[in-house]
Amino acid sequence: MDDNKIREVIGRYRSFIAGEGANSATDQPAHFDRATGPTGGARPFDAARYVADMRQFFTAMGVKPVYFGLEKKTTGAESVLGHCSQMLDQMDAFLAQGRRDKALRWVGFIRGCIYGIAAVEGTLGACSAVLTAMEDCLAAADRDGAFLGLGFVQGVLFATGRFSIGELADHSRPDQPARG
Repeated sequence: MDDNKIREVIGRYRSFIAGEGANSATDQPAHFDRATGPTGGARPFDAARYVADMRQFFTAMGVKPVYFGLEKKTTGAESVLGHCSQMLDQMDAFLAQGRRDKALRWVGFIRGCIYGIAAVEGTLGACSAVLTAMEDCLAAADRDGAFLGLGFVQGVLFATGRFSIGELADHSRPDQPARG
């Protein structure tokens, strides 16, 4: 995905969030830090370590991998976490293939899903703040930060039932009309 497509997706989500009445000034996630992006921690981000840590976390929590399907919207925390768990093996493959952008977007997606499940209010305001941080990342040629942010926003939008996996995937595809 090129930077122009990322900017297009930022605009699409910014419009959607504005229509939902989010307040980015007051609704930021506690772990949001403009200097390190929507996920905290120093860069470069160790995606392989994150995948290993999440695999251990999901195992310890008894989360079973579940393929959710492209068209369904979420039905609750168990299905969201199950979907995230099944993503881990594919993320290992992306990293082995050198597809770091995709793996980082999926890392952000899992973090966004967890945040979307845990947050009661303010999730869309948090997404608005992350979209602004993504623009800053693109301006600084920080693609890692932009992809972590994109995944985070998409994870929140999925976990809160606003879009299906298929709709979110379409938003990120170059030269593809987006559903939803």
